[in-house]
Amino acid sequence: MPSSCSASPLGEALVLAAATDYAKSEAELAKVSGKDRARADLVLARLHEERGRFADALQLLGKLESAGGSLALLAKVQHARILAARGDVPKAIELLKPEAGAKGPEARRLRLQLGELLIHAGRRAEADTPLKAITDEYTDMAESDFSGLAEVGRAAQLLRSPKDANRAYQESERAAKGVRLGQGEPTPAQLTANPVELLLWRAELFLDKYDPGHAEEAVKEALEKAPHLAVAHVAMARVKLDQSLDFDEAETELAAALAVNPECSSAYAVRAGIALRDGEIEASKAATQKALAINRYDLEAESVAGATLLIAEDKAGYERTKASVLGKNKEYGSFFITVAEYADWEHRYDDIVTMMKEAAKVDPDDGRILGTLGLTMLRTGDEKGGIETLNKAWSKDKYNVRVFNTLNLYEKQIPAQYESVTVGPFAFRFPRSEKVMLERYLPSFTGEAVASMKARYGLLPDAPLNIELYESREHFSVRTSGLPNIGIQGVCFGRVVAALSPESEPFNWGNVVWHELGHVFAIKLSNYRVPRWFTEGLSEYETIVRRPEWQREMDQEFYRALVRNELPAAATMNRAFTHAKSAEDVTIAYYAASQLLVYTVESFGMPKVRQALELWGKGKTTPEVLRTAFGLEPAEYDKRFREWARKRLSRYDQQYLFAMPRRSLEDATKKAALPNASAADHTALAVALLRKKDRDDA
Repeated sequence: MPSSCSASPLGEALVLAAATDYAKSEAELAKVSGKDRARADLVLARLHEERGRFADALQLLGKLESAGGSLALLAKVQHARILAARGDVPKAIELLKPEAGAKGPEARRLRLQLGELLIHAGRRAEADTPLKAITDEYTDMAESDFSGLAEVGRAAQLLRSPKDANRAYQESERAAKGVRLGQGEPTPAQLTANPVELLLWRAELFLDKYDPGHAEEAVKEALEKAPHLAVAHVAMARVKLDQSLDFDEAETELAAALAVNPECSSAYAVRAGIALRDGEIEASKAATQKALAINRYDLEAESVAGATLLIAEDKAGYERTKASVLGKNKEYGSFFITVAEYADWEHRYDDIVTMMKEAAKVDPDDGRILGTLGLTMLRTGDEKGGIETLNKAWSKDKYNVRVFNTLNLYEKQIPAQYESVTVGPFAFRFPRSEKVMLERYLPSFTGEAVASMKARYGLLPDAPLNIELYESREHFSVRTSGLPNIGIQGVCFGRVVAALSPESEPFNWGNVVWHELGHVFAIKLSNYRVPRWFTEGLSEYETIVRRPEWQREMDQEFYRALVRNELPAAATMNRAFTHAKSAEDVTIAYYAASQLLVYTVESFGMPKVRQALELWGKGKTTPEVLRTAFGLEPAEYDKRFREWARKRLSRYDQQYLFAMPRRSLEDATKKAALPNASAADHTALAVALLRKKDRDDA
């Protein structure tokens, strides 16, 4: 927000502080004297807080609290925030409670902070009083009171009234138009928080309702206004993960946050989650330990720690962590939601059903819990129980789009457009319009696949095995994710296989169904614990065995990745999937995994592959599995695979292979704008523009 030449030093400092220009803002604050000095110290304390300089902030706040008056209330708000950020939520609550009945906008700010802390401590019923006192002010609030309207919205959000929150936020944004920061009397909110807090609150609301697109718009605007605000960078990391699982971009945002505020525990919590998805247990533990060393009350970080212990088969550690979290907040159902998010990544669907039933007892009013439970029950094949649970979730939260979409699919579209047929141990669902063809070919095709794989794996899938084909991408996407457009063609949930039908769009549906049936065996034999790279590679191998012409033709791309050392080590091959920067990178990851399994079967035989799956099922780590099943240390296993692959692809050693640049448009634009940009940088930008169909600029 621009300032004018008539702004006071405090006004200039507020403008610079809002832009997170910390050095210049501090310089302006040093010029402030007289009646504005106390407010300047309040702003300076906030700047220290935003950068994790808690001791410096508390020194200033202590003097302000001793002075009394309305600024003392705001000083206590900031003091309480710092106490909470350092892990002392109970003390923060006790600091604010005596002032909860005070009057004025400063007291409203205090009540908002108190309500949020009470919820964080598992005292939601007690939080209703200060938060409802804020929402009750809405009727008499001036339309121009942008700060008050934002606080009403936040209170409504904390009270689980998303519609009221969104309306108040919109009214606040309209009221703030034309307001120039630094001119006139600053509001309590402008003194104690960066003005972009409203945008971050809205982003949190959007993410909670599965709307990462609008969340990204809000956070992007926040970062344009406050480019060095650590919590905004953490928010963008969350958006990147929620939107596209872009681990590298998320890590870039986290690094930016920690560069400004090394005491930002939430950044370490998000980083721990990335490591856990990569299968890097020790890295995840290290990140959660850093978060909890800063803030022992960071319940998100402790929940990720619990998920890490569950995935690592440390059941006793998981139970201790759960008890620790619920000891701090007996109503924290989000513990189970967080753990379920990572358990889902590892195919632990039965575990998720169990834990979400427990979660529903911890917080029976959280619609997200029932939504997750219902959707997971559907993934296990329990459609009756899943739909009943989703209807209960819908009664709690009318704004959960995943629940709405899934109920619409099951209650309207499936009955009208699909038919179910049971053939032996298989339960099929397919489009009514394709029934004649699919009823003729699909059961025999499935039977052939299962018989073929039974011979190799020595077991049969649990009956019934559900095979579902959907006539539109929207129906398939909703069935598998609750959202209308995911960019894949088939999914395996262990006892349920879902895929697009032959007439939905042009693709090799036989290849896809055979591939997904391969997952059924790998998941069952490993007790839902097989790493992604191994099960994807094994399913690709199964399709190659069935029909060699189904193999992906990516030898050149695979060769380039090998010689450039772009592939992770075999034991950490999950990173090839999780850190892919493009669809082509994902395809290369699949092909590399397929070749890793071709090498493994050729070198060690299928019985050893089966043994590896069984070892994962017994809770062994990937290094332990490689040592026991294949008799090799992980580094040696990887070394021999690469030697095998280089020998097989040696025909390319003396060939020129053109490599198409694969940078994102944002990255390519930045690099091409540098003074020392090379011809290759400009070529990469042209290719990125072409991928976006911008022929003129390319």
